[in-house]
Amino acid sequence: MDVNVQFFRPTTRADGSALPVSDIATYLIFSRLNGGAYTDTGLTAPGDAQSVLIPTATLTPGVHNFAAKTVDVSGQQSDLSGGSNAVTIAAPVAPPNPPTNVSATLQ
Repeated sequence: MDVNVQFFRPTTRADGSALPVSDIATYLIFSRLNGGAYTDTGLTAPGDAQSVLIPTATLTPGVHNFAAKTVDVSGQQSDLSGGSNAVTIAAPVAPPNPPTNVSATLQ
């Protein structure tokens, strides 16, 4: 199972000038766990993307929010976006125990 983090690409720079999609190099994806500080997930999305899939197996169980930064082709980074809605990642369920008292008889 994956978390699909979706976003709309910015169309302007911080000064209000136009930002064509060709000027966007990548998006950096951030996560925060249980209301803590945002940390870089190490995941990126290409400049023409509007979402990124994050495998839940790579996330610590708990309540996550996600945010992103835009990076332009000259390496300038935007401020961190507003956070996403909360997504709860459950702890993995342990497999069952094996049967006990297994025996065999000739019939």
